[in-house]
Amino acid sequence: DNTQREIVLMHIIPLRPAEFNHKVYNLGWGHNYCNLIQGDRSLSETIDELRRILASYDELSQND
Repeated sequence: DNTQREIVLMHIIPLRPAEFNHKVYNLGWGHNYCNLIQGDRSLSETIDELRRILASYDELSQND
């Protein structure tokens, strides 16, 4: 299936209306799936959210 993109350009600081941050220093290569997870969040916000999700999962799995 050649319609799948595995590697894409990602914004380190998300694009926002009325801000001009579509610059080379704000771009990096990343996985397409990670880009979908990131959405409108910055990389640090995304990592914090993933940590929260994992901690919640760990907490739930310890209760089983």
